[in-house]
Parts: sequence; C-alpha cells; structure tokens
Amino acid sequence: MAIAFDLASAGIDIVRANARTQVTFFKSKSAGNKKFVLFDMVKGHSLFPDKLGFAFTLGGHVKLKAGFDPAELARWKFGFIQFMAHKKLRLVYLGRTAAEGHIEIDMGRSIGTSFLLDKFKNAPMPFFVMPNAGNEIDGEVLFTMGDHPLLSVQQQLRNMKTGNVNTLFRLDDERRAISTFVGQDPIGKFVHFASVEWTLSYSSAFKIINGTVQAVEKHGGLHFNPVQHGAHPGAPTVLQPPIANDVTKKALKDCFLPDSSFRFDGLFYPPSAPDNFVFELNPKKS
Repeated sequence: MAIAFDLASAGIDIVRANARTQVTFFKSKSAGNKKFVLFDMVKGHSLFPDKLGFAFTLGGHVKLKAGFDPAELARWKFGFIQFMAHKKLRLVYLGRTAAEGHIEIDMGRSIGTSFLLDKFKNAPMPFFVMPNAGNEIDGEVLFTMGDHPLLSVQQQLRNMKTGNVNTLFRLDDERRAISTFVGQDPIGKFVHFASVEWTLSYSSAFKIINGTVQAVEKHGGLHFNPVQHGAHPGAPTVLQPPIANDVTKKALKDCFLPDSSFRFDGLFYPPSAPDNFVFELNPKKS
C-alpha cells in the first residue's frame, strides 16, 4: 500500500536554549600560533572542530495516514534540505594610529547574496545531514537535525601599503537560511512537509585596551520565523551546487590575500574609524 501523509499535521520543533552569540579570542597552533577571533554560539561551543556541538536543533515530524506498510515506509528517506545566504560579511582592520592605515575585506561581495545549498560533506545531495528511513513512533515520522554556523578570522593582518600590522576593528556578518523537513520516495520524488526561515547575525566592534584586543560592542543573534506547512516560497527549486560551505571557505582563503579584489589596504583611517582605537584604561601621568 502506498505511503500517505497527513500533511496538516507536519511541523518543526525548534530547540534553541542558550543559543546566544559570543566572541572568543584564541591562538591556532596549526596556523603558526596566529591569533584568531571566533564568532559562534554559547551552546555547543568548542575551539576544537571535532568537539563542536549543535547550537540548536530542528525536529521535523509528520503523521502517517492509517494502514501504512512499514516495509514500504522503510524505502523512503527523511531529512532536511537547507539553504543559506549571506546578506553581508564585511571586516575592517585598523592600525594603532591613522598613519598605520586600515584594511577592508568585503567577503560578502565575493560570496554573493543568493541562496546556496547548505550541507555537510558526508550527506548525499541535496540533504543537509545524512537522511534515513525516519523514526516512526505511533504512526508519526520523526527526524531531527542540528546546526552551529560560525566564523573564525585572523585577529591581525599586515597592511601592504603602510607595512604596519592592522588589528580587527569591526565585523558584520548577516545570514539568512531556510530549513525544510522533507521525505523522498523510492523513485526520488520529494514531499515538502514543513519549513522555517531563520536569520543569524554576528556583529562586533573591538578596541585595543592596555595592549589587548577586546570586544567592546556585541550585537546580533539568532531568530526563527514561524514554522509553515510545505515548501518555503523563497527557497530555490534547483537542488545542486555550489555548496554554501565550499563558497564561504574559498572566500575566507582568497579574500584575505594581499592582491584580492575584495581587499582594500588604505593609507589612512576610514570615516567610520574612532579617534581612540588604542588607549589605556589607566594612562601614565608625566
């Protein structure tokens, strides 16, 4: 007997407790002890990729209509399809004084603002994570996924025009995503059960205080729109590369190169720069 679903029962349960954005400073031994800044969330935080946990989870669920055949259900695949878009991703680095210049990196212009398919490497196209036959309990199919989008960038860069080290002054990272709970029948046709749009932003400003870089302004956060039935009207219908993670990783590598067209090394401070980027809390008296 063919599998039939009660589509009106479909939904996505969002668990996001303690998924607050944060800023962490660290040194990377694999990168020659260079200093980095990590933008991620409190829940699931780790400086080690293999220990990173989910910041939030999405639990898809849909009821089966009576009389379903468990053997036939086992031939189905259930999971999530996710798209990610960068609305903005821009960094500004400053020298200690205006004469030491500044650096602007516009990764967002390199990545583009279109939705890109988002998935883990081990997941088959076009699923975000490895799909399965679903966890059927009392006539309801359940599938849970998790995510933890983050960004790690160098704390300092050398200005190629002034020759001085410039330190991270500001980062603005704004993302938009759509996650859809789906089922795929044995011949490859998809059924879109429910979808949710969400946004994530990392926005911070920094100062050098008593010789140490500190975050002095932190905004942004994680926000979910109401869950809706079926496919999201704003989601792309083409389920193929490029993959969001691949595009972002390439931008992280290429945009920081001295000759990148997405990098600008300036001789002075930009108009947005403060007068006291570097200062002491307790200056010495002469």
